[in-house]
Amino acid sequence: DKINDTIVKAAEKVEYFYEPPKNRFLSFLREAKPWCISRERTWGTPLPIFKCKKCGETELIASRREIIERGVRLPDGEDFELHRPWIDRIELRCIKCGGIMKREPFVLDTWHNSGAAPYASLSDEEFERYVPVEFLVEGIDQTRGWANTLLLLHVILTGKAEPPYKAFLFYGLVLDRKGRKMAKSLGNVVLTEEVVDNHSADLYRFYLLWKTAPIENMNFDIEEMWKRPYQVLNTLFNLNKLFLQNAGYDNYTPLKMKNIKRSSLRVEDLWILSRLQGVVKIVTESFEKARYHVALREMEKFIIEDLSRKYIPIIRRDLWEETEKATERRKIIYTVLWKVLRTLNRLLNPVAPFLTEAIHQKIHRIFDRKLPESINFDNWPEVEEIWMNTELEKVMEQTFKIIESILAARQNAGIKRRWPLKWVNIETDMNIMPTLEVIKRLTNVKEVLLNQKIEEENVEIVEGDKHKIYLFVARDEELIYEGLVRDIARRIQALRKERGYEPTYILSMVEIYGIEKELRRLERYRVELKKLVRAREVKFVTEKEGNEWRKYKVNGKTIEIRIQ
Repeated sequence: DKINDTIVKAAEKVEYFYEPPKNRFLSFLREAKPWCISRERTWGTPLPIFKCKKCGETELIASRREIIERGVRLPDGEDFELHRPWIDRIELRCIKCGGIMKREPFVLDTWHNSGAAPYASLSDEEFERYVPVEFLVEGIDQTRGWANTLLLLHVILTGKAEPPYKAFLFYGLVLDRKGRKMAKSLGNVVLTEEVVDNHSADLYRFYLLWKTAPIENMNFDIEEMWKRPYQVLNTLFNLNKLFLQNAGYDNYTPLKMKNIKRSSLRVEDLWILSRLQGVVKIVTESFEKARYHVALREMEKFIIEDLSRKYIPIIRRDLWEETEKATERRKIIYTVLWKVLRTLNRLLNPVAPFLTEAIHQKIHRIFDRKLPESINFDNWPEVEEIWMNTELEKVMEQTFKIIESILAARQNAGIKRRWPLKWVNIETDMNIMPTLEVIKRLTNVKEVLLNQKIEEENVEIVEGDKHKIYLFVARDEELIYEGLVRDIARRIQALRKERGYEPTYILSMVEIYGIEKELRRLERYRVELKKLVRAREVKFVTEKEGNEWRKYKVNGKTIEIRIQ
């Protein structure tokens, strides 16, 4: 009762990150329930209180030296063990009456030991330097345990309304996949040792932090862990692999963004750099506020949706062009990707230290040996306001909605995405002029019209959020043959992958057999096909020579392909 107000004042100075556990802890402290610090057990720290058999005097004996000096009977010598049962054999002389003193037969509450840990393990100088500590985390069940006893003993021993920790995060409990508490009797216990022996430790950690807010209980499911969380980490790895293969092929030397003229950046480059700044801001703030799930969901969205499914498909064609102009464009793309991937790797490092260190060592340091020896020595990313452009992000957000509608129209008409179409008309009040090329690339249309009056037939109409699209789905002979070339290219790419060729590897020869009727018309597309499949030569042949031909079905017709 004498110190409870001081204890509560000390506790109020702590950062708890969330209101519910804070209120629960403060409410518990205000109750000021008595704490019995002794237990009737064998194991534990013996209570260092000795009592005289004759006069009943009790005394704290706090050191081995004091016991030896006062000892009447030391059956195990001066090097006696300080635990039970050996400490109970010792007898001391009572200073008050000269009688015999024996230790009280109790041990200390184990939470007393935990609460006293800073004083038992640190020197006075270390205590002054490290306490109060920056951050502690424990399960919500420790409201009455470690969080409580650390605080009580600190206030008792310092006499100040000062907590021993600056921040304390109370964590929710891990339940089984059905939401049941784990218990041996149910056979549903998940052991960390078994998980990290059989699965990725980074994936395990990512999943635990990604699924729910820290204060909430989570249902742990191994199968779920290997779905979206694995997809995020695997996608980041493959994006870095893509960068390694392509930038390595071009012997790229990393440049800083400040060395790239802003005018040379396309709208998709400016967009992904702007989005990156938002990710850095949200992740940093969320980590600081223990909103780890918010941070990881933001990285998940950026890595999979923005970078992998949007930016890479937009620039993929540029990576395969071999002209001098394309070489300069690729250098800009590599610089943007270098900035994005290096930033993401550092943001994810606290959650996936093994993967990010491997990427740092095996990929990033290959391009720049001046980088720190370990990613753990690198600087945390900072928001670069110069690249933030919220207006462009709004335009791109609407652009991607329009693209979704165009692709939906394709699907409604049964037109494959790789088959080119002549035009699409978009009705919208938003200025999407800067993103017309993005729409062309991601929807495979030759021309994008804006707010035109459409009266033609063969038009698929889809209405979306703040827009309406009219997709012309009729294909003339030229478009049909272009689509056929894309279908053939897809099969060649599949064969490349099957044979284990790197994406950057240039094939010396591609031979295609089985299209005699289309041969004359397809000849004009040989140059385009060479670009699509990265080959020095493409031949449409009427006779097969050699081995290793592979059969494929293309639009109901069988063709055969051989690559060298």
